[in-house]
Amino acid sequence: MTQALSIKIVTSIAGLVCFLGSSLAIAGCQPQAIAQACQTRAYVIDKDPQGLNVRTKPNYESEIIGTLPLYTEVDVLEYQGDWIFISPIDPEEQGINFKGEGWVYASLLGLNTRGYNSDSVSFYAEPNKTSDIVGKVESSSAVTMISCSGEWVKVRQDTLEGWLEPEEQCAAALTSCS
Repeated sequence: MTQALSIKIVTSIAGLVCFLGSSLAIAGCQPQAIAQACQTRAYVIDKDPQGLNVRTKPNYESEIIGTLPLYTEVDVLEYQGDWIFISPIDPEEQGINFKGEGWVYASLLGLNTRGYNSDSVSFYAEPNKTSDIVGKVESSSAVTMISCSGEWVKVRQDTLEGWLEPEEQCAAALTSCS
């Protein structure tokens, strides 16, 4: 048996063990997160003076390919695990150097609620308006991103978590949305 073939077999066996182990809770095996397409926007809330690290892959071990300063507005393209795949909106206009795409940790992004014609905005149990309302937050308040699905964003404010509908999202950190 050649060395290349041996490695492939070991890799396959290890993969099979982790696959089977995900239901058996075998130590050291992480289930693979499924990527979810997103079509929304957010802004950087990481207060690190060095900026928010943008990485090549959705994990802390991957290469840092750039940084984004506080309040940089980004397009949110995909969600996987606790990570969001982003691209800065109009980098030149925002005065930032990073112009590519990459992965950032989800909870380091935020957005504001709208609710301009009411006192509050609803959080839903699922990403659709027919699901239960799990709570309400004040209009025009800051929330932290958890995940996304299509145009919907799962957010947190204090201990309340829920899905924010597209019409109630504002990704402008320093101004209101029209």
